[in-house]
Amino acid sequence: MFNTNAIEKISTIENLKEFSFEITEGLRIHWPVLNYGEPITLTPGSFEEKTFAVKDNVLAFFVAGKLYVIPAFEEAFDILLSESFKQADYMYVPFASGEHPMGDGGKWANLQLLVAKHNRKKVA
Repeated sequence: MFNTNAIEKISTIENLKEFSFEITEGLRIHWPVLNYGEPITLTPGSFEEKTFAVKDNVLAFFVAGKLYVIPAFEEAFDILLSESFKQADYMYVPFASGEHPMGDGGKWANLQLLVAKHNRKKVA
């Protein structure tokens, strides 16, 4: 897992990809409200290269044919904009409706905690 200073070290698109959660075809997600799990289906061609979207403090971005998500924080937007990413008119943002990955060993929950701590430090 990542340490508490990991977010401060993200300064490039490669760093951002490394710390983000890669969404792969068939990744099983859990919907807590429904107590139901299902695999994600990614429709080929439904994402434009170098686009991003944010929903409910979850940032999704598509680069090099892959979809990534990370809890939103200001520096992530700065990196994407500096790399000429464009905000998508519509884009699926996994984990933005309370669902979470199954069997990820706590990576998503850890990312949420780290970014929340980072964002609180910036406000304080």
